[in-house]
Amino acid sequence: MTICVVDFLRFDARRPLAELLVESDCPVHHTVDPVNDLAESREVASLAELAERYAVDLVDSATPPHVVVGVCAAAKLSLLITAKLRKHEIDARCVLVDPRWAGLDDVAVSFEEVQRSMRSGVTSEEPNAAGRRIEQMLTVLDAELHAVFAKRGHGLETEPVIKALLNRYRAWFEFLRISGEAAPALPPTRLITPPGFAQPSWWTTCWHATTISDLEQAIRYANQHVIDRIITTIAEAGPDHSQADTGFLGTESKMNRHGVGVKTAR
Repeated sequence: MTICVVDFLRFDARRPLAELLVESDCPVHHTVDPVNDLAESREVASLAELAERYAVDLVDSATPPHVVVGVCAAAKLSLLITAKLRKHEIDARCVLVDPRWAGLDDVAVSFEEVQRSMRSGVTSEEPNAAGRRIEQMLTVLDAELHAVFAKRGHGLETEPVIKALLNRYRAWFEFLRISGEAAPALPPTRLITPPGFAQPSWWTTCWHATTISDLEQAIRYANQHVIDRIITTIAEAGPDHSQADTGFLGTESKMNRHGVGVKTAR
């Protein structure tokens, strides 16, 4: 069974789920990091266009995925990629791990969280993103970052670091924006969620769900029992459920870029 994981590096530097799966001998053949791709290209497409690009790249690979695993805010993109793979006659299924349904309000919420985390004191007022465009948010964060590095005694050598951080923030905000604007897709899907998971208003189907307490913290600290349960759910989601009995074949963990935006294991 072939697997694609859709995830992204966090600002708190926690390890991507794909790395944890590979270390547990789960054959992750493809990885997609939409935030990194938006940061590199500076081209902001709709989420549907982004999903189509990834789907075409995956179909053109030697090993198109049977299962697309979407992590956290990558949930809606992962559903779209899976649906588009199915339109390309790939019998793909989706597994969503701790899914978050990013909306337009999340851009402002994320900006305020980032600004509060810096605590530079360069702005006296509480963070307020109401009515601000993304470029205006980045202007505020630029001032905050310069103030933070100045307090730590860093000089001009920090400019490339600040530029890279701002570019990553821009890509993250844009990804949240286009996710909030996108219409969802509903391919065959399994869920791995914490207790009390909220069903979105557009939900019109019944999906198999596995509930794991403290899911986010378990992934953050690489709880092996939880990783094993995620791997079992991925195996059960495949079109051939016999994979769950026979186990996964090993795969090299080194990732190479394949086409645009998709990294494929050798």
